[in-house]
Amino acid sequence: MHTTIFTHLGFLNEELIKKLNKYGDNITLLAKFNSFKPEVQDEFDNVPGYTKKREEILNLLFKYKFNDKKRLGFVTSIMTINYDEIPKIFRYCRKNNIIPDIDNLLPRGRGCKSPFNPSNKKLKTMYELLSKIDKKEFKKIWENYSSYVGEHSCNRYCHHLFITKTGDVHPCIGSSNVLLGNIKNKSLKEMWNSQEMKIIRTRAYDGKCVECKLFIEGKCHSCLGRYTKNLNNQNLKETGKVHTTGCFGFKED
Repeated sequence: MHTTIFTHLGFLNEELIKKLNKYGDNITLLAKFNSFKPEVQDEFDNVPGYTKKREEILNLLFKYKFNDKKRLGFVTSIMTINYDEIPKIFRYCRKNNIIPDIDNLLPRGRGCKSPFNPSNKKLKTMYELLSKIDKKEFKKIWENYSSYVGEHSCNRYCHHLFITKTGDVHPCIGSSNVLLGNIKNKSLKEMWNSQEMKIIRTRAYDGKCVECKLFIEGKCHSCLGRYTKNLNNQNLKETGKVHTTGCFGFKED
């Protein structure tokens, strides 16, 4: 079983890094990295001194060769506060064999009204810029799926369930209004084979996304957390469909 740890690097030290290093390729650290600028990163985290501490820990992770394209990644979203830094963060990842886990904010919870959300036009511009950088400088070619930068479109519906700390189970972190049950009184197998999950896994979608060339060709699966509407148990059961809205990466068939 491969373990991925999303971590604030301020919690790490050399002793813990040595222990984690013993797991080899069976562990990946995805580290919080929103900005190179202390005045931005420290304020965003509300942790004075985090940026300086982060650099110290990164040097230790490099020392133990975690930057091997498998064991270390940077997690950030394209936001108004770091928009101009995203190309620099992206290049730093590529040049140092770090996984660039870069996306845009989920419009769920506080993300719905976040002041850090760029416009769709600015998001599209940034994705296109990063795609050009990857192609020209690193010989990597990918299309804009409007979720993860430089990676395949999210396909967690094929292999993933999201379990909260209280045991509630959802298809993913972006579909909190679809409750499959609770692990205290329902098996994962039963929830995996639920009517709701069958609708999602068979891509029984309607709306704008199903008209998109990327969706038709199976290259994109329409992010449940970003580009759907009325995604809840009742609607799924009544209509048998996931209703989609389309995104800035839409391509005519």
